[in-house]
Amino acid sequence: MKQINIDLYTIDELSPEVQQRVYEQYREFNVEGDDWFDSVLNDFCALCKTIGIHIPHDGIAFSRFWPRHDGSSFTSTIDIVQLIKTMAAQVWKSHAPRLQFNVPCCPCDHRVIRQIERETIFCDMITTVPSQGYWTAYQARHEPGTSSYPNIGRELHRLDTWVKDVMETLNRYLYTSIWEAYEYNTSNQALKEAFQKGEYWFTKDGEMIDRILLSHLEKQ
Repeated sequence: MKQINIDLYTIDELSPEVQQRVYEQYREFNVEGDDWFDSVLNDFCALCKTIGIHIPHDGIAFSRFWPRHDGSSFTSTIDIVQLIKTMAAQVWKSHAPRLQFNVPCCPCDHRVIRQIERETIFCDMITTVPSQGYWTAYQARHEPGTSSYPNIGRELHRLDTWVKDVMETLNRYLYTSIWEAYEYNTSNQALKEAFQKGEYWFTKDGEMIDRILLSHLEKQ
């Protein structure tokens, strides 16, 4: 029988140089699973709900940064009347007081909006996750019905352009939020907190003890 004694250290007991080596070696430690972004996605869905955009639980897709291929997209159904009213009133600030969306009020003629609200004009507006890439896949279907408003095609086009702008603004905010969460979770401070909370041990050279044991068992 052979017995080996190894001195083990907490992250705080390692030298600054070795600590930095640990951070670089285990940079993805906090983002190896899928739970690190759950709160970001849930917060985004809750924010969208306040302005009339409903996203299913599994309706968000995004690139995972390895290699970095920026982008996100989401499936949603849009309550257009609620969206117009809540964006004008900046209702989202009840959920995120400091958040700013640089989107103007809807330019569509108020008489057309009123007919949409009365369902004289039917509008079905959604976004989907595209089969390739990450972008805002906005789709709309309109049925003027009995509306006699002149130039209705032009007004509905203005409405679609505005809705797409809102969706793209939201999508940029979504991806920025995910990226910021990723940057934080892979930062030295977040890694240090995780190693402290999980009571992880390291050799003097910065090797995590569980990796050493696993390697030893695999060689047996």
